[in-house]
Amino acid sequence: MTYAAQLIDAVKEASGLSSDRELADALGVKPPTLNQWKHNKGSPMPPERVMQLCEMASIADAGPWLVGVQADAVRITAVRRALESVLDRARPSVAKVATLGVVLLASYGLIGREKIDNNQYVATPITQQMYIM
Repeated sequence: MTYAAQLIDAVKEASGLSSDRELADALGVKPPTLNQWKHNKGSPMPPERVMQLCEMASIADAGPWLVGVQADAVRITAVRRALESVLDRARPSVAKVATLGVVLLASYGLIGREKIDNNQYVATPITQQMYIM
């Protein structure tokens, strides 16, 4: 499955849209255009549309999607592999940063823990103010 197809499916799910036609209407494009992007036919999805789709799905970091959609469009295998290599290296870094962020928030008391069952905990926000300089 192409990166564009994965993004389109993620946006439909996040937005509660049931069809490609509904998404095409929401984007202001014709359904055949969306279909071409999804199946990597014709011209590639423009970066502006990738950004618009990420915004619709509340995806904070559009960077990997921009690189992935560009990788879809590349016809030279070596270049495509190089772009996919960038994506593979970026994914663990993003996961590490997100994990580090949660750990830091917990250590500064911004996220508490509440025991719910058999040593299982759930993160709970602490309702106090914190000033960051």
